[in-house]
Parts: sequence; structure tokens; C-alpha cells
Amino acid sequence: MNNEIFSRLINLFSMLGLSVEEGAYARAEAAAYACAAQAVLAEMENTEKNLFIDSAGTQGLALFLNLIGKNHGESDEKTRELVVDSVSKGFSTGSMAAFEHALRGLGEGTEYEADGSRLVLKPDTSSADEGFAEKLSDFLRDYAPAFSRVEIDGGGSDFAARDAAGRRWFELDGYNMPFSVIDSL
Repeated sequence: MNNEIFSRLINLFSMLGLSVEEGAYARAEAAAYACAAQAVLAEMENTEKNLFIDSAGTQGLALFLNLIGKNHGESDEKTRELVVDSVSKGFSTGSMAAFEHALRGLGEGTEYEADGSRLVLKPDTSSADEGFAEKLSDFLRDYAPAFSRVEIDGGGSDFAARDAAGRRWFELDGYNMPFSVIDSL
């Protein structure tokens, strides 16, 4: 148990007029709180340590390696060098081929324009099937983070068409797309 946390809690409890003598319930409660706070503090310190490659332990190194798609080196120090070298060269978890393959999943006629951080999708809605919104949702989940703005080049649909689709608001809210995109479908 962290004695500093415990002593601060004991002082606080006594200022509140609670009995903190040996055997008192308030003292036991303060001890339990101190143990829980110590566990949380230790986990936060571990998380902070693993955020930085210089101090990352086994768990942190595994996360960095997973991010860049590499295997552990001969030692932790060699692994750190591998991570720093890989990241300094630039890395990406996606490829243009994977992006275009996923785009074709929206329909063969789907086109796009990428202008800096803006992505404009031009789906061929004439061949859109019942699951188009779900496919678009998955596509945006996987590829929209690379862009700060995503638009759909479409005229939208009227209320009657949306009502006939039978989707409730919470289903639409579950899609990985803002309502500005849903409105343009």
C-alpha cells in the first residue's frame, strides 16, 4: 500500500470527523482506497512508460512492433533501434492497392477524387445493393481517417425513399459516417 496516499486519506478522514483509530471502519476504508489508488497509479505509470520508445517495456515494444508490422529484434535495444529506424523512414499500414480494392467493394463504377486532405467519393448508385450503406460505413471506418473531410458526390434521396428503407435513427447513427455523408446518399 502507498503510505503517502494512506496518510493523506487518514488526515482527510480525521478532518471530516471520522474515527481513524486502529480497528475503525474508516481506517479500513482508507486503506482499501489507498490500495486501489496505488493500483491505478501504477497502471498509469506503466502506460506512460510504454508510450515512449526509450522507456517502453515488453508490452510497449510489442505495441510499437504491431504498429509497424515488424518482429522483435535480438534484444530490447535492437528492437528500439528497429522501431526508430522504421518510423523515421515513414510507414503506412495501408496501400493504394488495398484502398482501390475496398473502393471496388462499393461498386465497380465508384470513382473518387483525393485533393490533399479531402476525399470525394462518387459511387455508382445505380448498382448499389441493399448493403451499400454498411459497405460504405466499413470503407469510411478503414480509410476516412487519412482525410480530414469526406464527401459523397450525390444528390441524396428524398424522405420517402429513406423511410421506405426502414432504417431507424440509431441504426444510421451506428454507421461510421457523419450525417452529412448519409444525407448525400
